Amino acid sequence: MTEETFRRSIRGTLLMALSNKFGMLLLTTGNKSEMSMGYCTLYGDMNGGLAVISDVLKTTVYNIGRLINERRDIIPEASFHQAALRGTAPNQTDQDSLPPYEILDAIVEAYVEDSKDVKAITTLGYRASPRGKDPARDRPQRI
Repeated sequence: MTEETFRRSIRGTLLMALSNKFGMLLLTTGNKSEMSMGYCTLYGDMNGGLAVISDVLKTTVYNIGRLINERRDIIPEASFHQAALRGTAPNQTDQDSLPPYEILDAIVEAYVEDSKDVKAITTLGYRASPRGKDPARDRPQRI
């Protein structure tokens, strides 16, 4: 895992250095879905001074991108259709270790926004973690 995240760490450190040199603000790229799953690297996607999309679900990020493209086509269309690439190992996608974002986002919303526990979430039709842990005991308090 260390070797897989090394490239992200180098990229994040380089971007922070450029940000500092030129007096600019680096924005982090971690969204709510990734942040909730611990799917961000500290010195990679979490590098920066402002986390503008950290409370936005991944599927919503895609929808915002599509809205942006309605006014000005600047985001490659393939970004909306291909599997999100984890990029830490060759051909590794997010779905190698996460459910599809449509499913993950529904679970994150039920857990984080609606404060549902594992039992309540499984009644919505989602399977419990094979580890059998109930993360509700460790739920951070939202303000």
